[in-house]
This record gives sequence, structure tokens and C-alpha cells, in this order.
Amino acid sequence: MTYSFALTRPKMFLAGAFFIVSLFLAMAMQAGATTTPPSGVCPPGTTPEVAADGTVTCNALGTPQYTNNQTGTATIARIINIVLGFLGLVALVLFIIGGFQWMTSGGNEDKTKAARGLMVAAVVGLVIILAAAVISNFAFNAIQKSLGEEAGGL
Repeated sequence: MTYSFALTRPKMFLAGAFFIVSLFLAMAMQAGATTTPPSGVCPPGTTPEVAADGTVTCNALGTPQYTNNQTGTATIARIINIVLGFLGLVALVLFIIGGFQWMTSGGNEDKTKAARGLMVAAVVGLVIILAAAVISNFAFNAIQKSLGEEAGGL
């Protein structure tokens, strides 16, 4: 009985699908992880604080982590940058897979050619992703400037 650890397209698709599903499940679990105060509900703009004797006091929010001063265009630009960063990570993983396939090709011309093609495709993908990031940052800075918002820092 022989076992094949070759990365075929169906295996890569299943691994990618599993990764994406687990990523969304982790985000959903994080979003659903809310805590309620032990007794009573604090009004909006306050957080509960439980003392040693079990009493709950509501304190006003004074930390900047709860405030969002970003505009809609800055939020959209941030989301696009996060997606492009994730795509860059995918391209990097493909480049590493191509290098691994090249190293383990054992001199086989077909495997070497396929690995080289995967690496070239990954580099072209990285160039496209970088160009998209530059263009989107430029466009959103121009949009923010035209709307009279403070541009920069995307």
C-alpha cells in the first residue's frame, strides 16, 4: 500500500475551502462572544465593573478603543487593504509551494517546469496585488481629499 502526499488540485481546493470556512467560523465565534453583566444592564456608553463583593458599577467609557472617528471611505479603504494583504499572503504561500515542488522534483523536467510556472504565476500575482494596493490607496486618498476629509493614514 502506497500513500501519496502530492498536492493535487482537489486536495489544494479542499484545503483552501477548509481554511476559508474555519476562518469565517472563527470570526463568527469571536463576534458572538459577548458577555453580559452579572446583575442589571449598564446604559450605552458605560461598561460594567464587578467589585470584590459582587456589586456592579457602570463606568463611563473613556478609552479610545471604543470610539470610531473614521469616515466611510477610510473604512472601505481599510477593508480593501486587508483583503489585498490576505491575497498577498495567498500568493506567498503559492510561491513557497512552487519552491517546494521544485526542490522535490528530483530533476524531472515536467515537475520542474510546473513548479517554475507556479512560482512565476505567484510573482505576477504579487505584482498585480501591489499595483492594486497602490492604485486603491491613491484613489481613496483622492476621494477623501475631494470630500474635504483628512486624507492619509490608510
